[in-house]
Amino acid sequence: MFKSILFLSILFIGNVVLAQSDVEYSFEGTRNGEQIDFKVVIHSGSTCQGIKLERGEDTLDFEPIAVQYGVCGNANFDQLYRFSDTMPLTNQPIFYRLQLGDFITPYISFVFLKLAKDKPTLFPNPSSKELNIHFSNQTVDFFELKVIDNSGKVQIQQANIRAENLLLNISSLSSGNYILQLRNTKSNLLSYEKFIVD
Repeated sequence: MFKSILFLSILFIGNVVLAQSDVEYSFEGTRNGEQIDFKVVIHSGSTCQGIKLERGEDTLDFEPIAVQYGVCGNANFDQLYRFSDTMPLTNQPIFYRLQLGDFITPYISFVFLKLAKDKPTLFPNPSSKELNIHFSNQTVDFFELKVIDNSGKVQIQQANIRAENLLLNISSLSSGNYILQLRNTKSNLLSYEKFIVD
């Protein structure tokens, strides 16, 4: 039912100093279907008192989603720990960080996009004055509409849309290529379609 198109990840490898010892670690996450899998390696000779994986919608407020209790790491070899976020936030930035004992690592960020199966229908395309928009809204949810130009700037924005058929005035837009984005405010699913203003 859903089509996922993009997942960005950032690998962070760090060397951090705790009050009593150095802890060398690596921290990375990758998409695995509908979840994000994390690999944490405490490198040989490093230890810490527990590992906590935390998630946030911003870089200030985090909540724990997985915990490994006890002493972590090994004096003789790299020790691997795996965690998963089985319900990642969709269509917005997500931030993850580790707590290694008392130390909190810098965060890594992801964007986990989930797109609606159906695209909106736009006509006429190209157009210079008005654009007819049709999309499926069988559950009568609210939608947010954005028209985005080639530079990524939002040119038109409307909220609380329920109608499946809209007539959008685009006469204020300059000639060029645009993207119409519809976001279901309940499910947070996105749909996109390109159009041309002539």
